[in-house]
Amino acid sequence: MRKLLIVTVIVAVLGVVLAPQAMAGPRERYLWQGVAIGIGGAILLDHLLRPSPAVASPAPPVAYPPQVVPPPLAPSRWIPGRYEGRWVPTTRTETIWVPAYYDYARGVYVQGHYETRVVPDGYWARVWIEGRWEY
Repeated sequence: MRKLLIVTVIVAVLGVVLAPQAMAGPRERYLWQGVAIGIGGAILLDHLLRPSPAVASPAPPVAYPPQVVPPPLAPSRWIPGRYEGRWVPTTRTETIWVPAYYDYARGVYVQGHYETRVVPDGYWARVWIEGRWEY
């Protein structure tokens, strides 16, 4: 009831306020104003007469089923223990002779000398791998 009263008052006020302006002058001058007022009134009426979402009933509560926990997997087969070859990385140092050379970037002559360098190295070792169950 209240919405209908509001719509009636708005339409009456717009009719009274805009009617003298629409009739003054040539008809084509105010044609687009009348179209815009009509569209605006239709949008306003649609908004006022549409039911509000607060009136709608709340959604029913959601019930979640209990979670099913699967049983632990049973072992499928036994893999026996065995020896395997594994690479064991190590490093060692070597002292090498570096012959004399001319360093063009710095413009100096470098005398021959010994340098200690780190060399990557390693060896293969037999390692026992324990037996296990494969799932």
